[in-house]
Amino acid sequence: MQNKNKNLTFESLRDLKASSFVEIGSVIKPHGYMGQMVAELFSINNIEDREFIFLKIEGYLVPFSVDFVNSIGRVDTFIIKLKEINSDTEVKKVVKSEIFLEKKESEEITINTNEIEEIISFNVIDEEHGKLGFISEFVDIKRNPVLSITTTANKELLLPINGIKILEINEVKKEILISTPDGLIEMMSNYE
Repeated sequence: MQNKNKNLTFESLRDLKASSFVEIGSVIKPHGYMGQMVAELFSINNIEDREFIFLKIEGYLVPFSVDFVNSIGRVDTFIIKLKEINSDTEVKKVVKSEIFLEKKESEEITINTNEIEEIISFNVIDEEHGKLGFISEFVDIKRNPVLSITTTANKELLLPINGIKILEINEVKKEILISTPDGLIEMMSNYE
């Protein structure tokens, strides 16, 4: 499993920061004998358009060139072929490896429903309004899940997840930086 890509050097790999990546799933098992793998993805993030994906191997994010990605009927299950992996034996070495994508500068961060519990109590900071408060609850309304935020004025603010753009998640500071469409904050509460 040698990475033959000449665009990624050791020096550039050394500078990769975990915050520059988003986990999107994991390798489940080999598919056939030609190096294809079944992957379960909980966040698709345009994987079909990516030139590279990264597998976490022994604690390091290792880049691989994407040959192709095909859906196999289920929303969360895909067949992936990486150019550097050419046999089922090589796939078996990366089974259970987490799959990451490099975040693009303008790309929003997605939170899947499995991660919602991890951000309860995080402070929410809107890029225009500043600190809004902290996430007190996740309300799973069908087709329109909502974050319940206890504001700095001790009021409840309900923000639809589909209506906000998550710009950054800082797990150390327990903060989430968001961007909201004009008027959403005012419409959802009497926020001052």
